[in-house]
Amino acid sequence: YLFVWLLPYIALLHIAILTVALDLVRAARLSGKLKLLPFHPDGVGGLGFLPGLVTQPLIVAVLFGAVPTASAFYIHRAADVTPLMGLTTLVLTIGIAYFVPILALRADIVATKRAMVEKLRWLQQASFSQVFESRKLSFEMLTSGNESIDCFEKLCVAIKSISNYPHLRRLIGLITLAMTPAVSALIGKLYEDLGPVIQPWLLKP
Repeated sequence: YLFVWLLPYIALLHIAILTVALDLVRAARLSGKLKLLPFHPDGVGGLGFLPGLVTQPLIVAVLFGAVPTASAFYIHRAADVTPLMGLTTLVLTIGIAYFVPILALRADIVATKRAMVEKLRWLQQASFSQVFESRKLSFEMLTSGNESIDCFEKLCVAIKSISNYPHLRRLIGLITLAMTPAVSALIGKLYEDLGPVIQPWLLKP
């Protein structure tokens, strides 16, 4: 019931929700309605809810997968085939589950950023042309034109700073968490092997 019906059903349901959300973002981008918010608190231009749909289930998967992986390393006390296969499978699963939807989202983010920056560049060029081609320049006009050009430049920088790989730091943290059992077991094994050699040096006055 759990592994044949319930968990696969939950996984398929989650994949369907994520697919629909990505399709809606793609449709909004193709129709020109998708606009990124460069100063949104989520750091992803207002699309932070989508990476959350990807990374939050991965946290649960890592917690479930880290327990048997830690048990295998604890039993083997070495980098044997069985625990390494479990660790490799866990890390590859995390990577695939993250990059497949995020790469689809990245394409929309990059395209939207490019379109927004292009529009700002044309507005910036219009401000420059207005000052450059004016025959009656004044201090106020120069000041206003310079402020407009600087403002457009800052907006372009803010848009370009939107992450193309949302929640990448969280992915790195998940992979680190998944590898913690292996590293801990190897450190423990190394301490057991080198302990008799190191302890006499530590006890010397």
